[in-house]
Amino acid sequence: MSQATNDHTEKVVPLHRPIPMTEAERSAKYRARQRLKKVKRGSPKGVTKRGPRDGQKLVTPAVTDTASRDAKTPVTESVTPSVTVPVDLIALRREIQDWTKLHAQVERLRTGREPYNPRMWFLAMAVAFFALVAYSAAVPA
Repeated sequence: MSQATNDHTEKVVPLHRPIPMTEAERSAKYRARQRLKKVKRGSPKGVTKRGPRDGQKLVTPAVTDTASRDAKTPVTESVTPSVTVPVDLIALRREIQDWTKLHAQVERLRTGREPYNPRMWFLAMAVAFFALVAYSAAVPA
């Protein structure tokens, strides 16, 4: 059944369907949303947009810290450890192996048996199958 043009369809307004965005437009829109989220959260870096792109206004002015402008004063102070303790790597390796063995034993004690090995069931089924084949070949029909 075809749709004939009548008085009712002449008054119908077509739906607005936006033009699909390109990947570059989609990513630019995403980055702009992320910048706005940072500004709303009050991130310390803020937005450091240098100039308008594609006629868009700046989201916020560039934020620069006055302390970072001065090269003589560092932003973060360097931390030096007061005492360095030498580590014996061989002893550390042995301790790690002992810890691993102990926790494997604890895991076995918790379950009450060795961990489940699916190959054992397969082996048992294979032996049963071949025993059945050997028995059927030995018994006269």
